[in-house]
Amino acid sequence: MALIFPDNTVLINFAYCDEMDLLGKIVAGRGTWTASVASECADKASDLDLPALAASHTIFGEPLLPDRVEHIQTRIHREHFLKPGDGPKKHLGESETLAIIENRLFEGTTIFVTDDGSVPTRAKACNIAVACITTWDLVRFGVKSGRMDAGAAMSMRATLMELDRVHMSHVRDREAFTAWLRE
Repeated sequence: MALIFPDNTVLINFAYCDEMDLLGKIVAGRGTWTASVASECADKASDLDLPALAASHTIFGEPLLPDRVEHIQTRIHREHFLKPGDGPKKHLGESETLAIIENRLFEGTTIFVTDDGSVPTRAKACNIAVACITTWDLVRFGVKSGRMDAGAAMSMRATLMELDRVHMSHVRDREAFTAWLRE
């Protein structure tokens, strides 16, 4: 059974669409998250006035805390992602998630749902055994597995397009997105 880790952007996307219950159905008890992602989620709920983000704590449960080695590896991963001007918490969730996945032996497939395109490259470069997928891959899985219908996927697409949170060309194009959902 796959273990699913979210990045905060994914949680925000589902919250903006008022689809946290749907996220819970898609994850179906296989979700977990790190302390940094949980903390960032709590901060963003307030900053973005998205109280729906509170449901993340029910969906993903008690966050995993990094041990000493994972804390060091988190810092190393974060240094890789940082760019000039990034704030003190930028890339912390992605980095901590990679460090924990890298160091713990999880049974089955481990999936990291993140819209940060540099994460899969970093995971591959460090030989971290994780499948990285995006919000949209998770939505597609939800449709293909029958946990959500195509109408809900189209509604999410419309909402996130209005909020300028869709950057993938196959999702921006309605016909391409519809075809991709069916593939």
